[in-house]
Amino acid sequence: MQEGQAEWTVSGETFEAGPGEIIVAKAGAIHSFTSVGEVPLVQINLHLAAQFVQENL
Repeated sequence: MQEGQAEWTVSGETFEAGPGEIIVAKAGAIHSFTSVGEVPLVQINLHLAAQFVQENL
């Protein structure tokens, strides 16, 4: 996370994260995030897998 605040849900657990924090989810874990607060959310997402699969819930 570079700027802003986000509310993350990973495998049913919900928490807030902000600048300087790193969120790691196991392969196959259901996860989502939404921007919260006044500052626009800026983050870098890395998907370290041979294949990228996105399913919007």
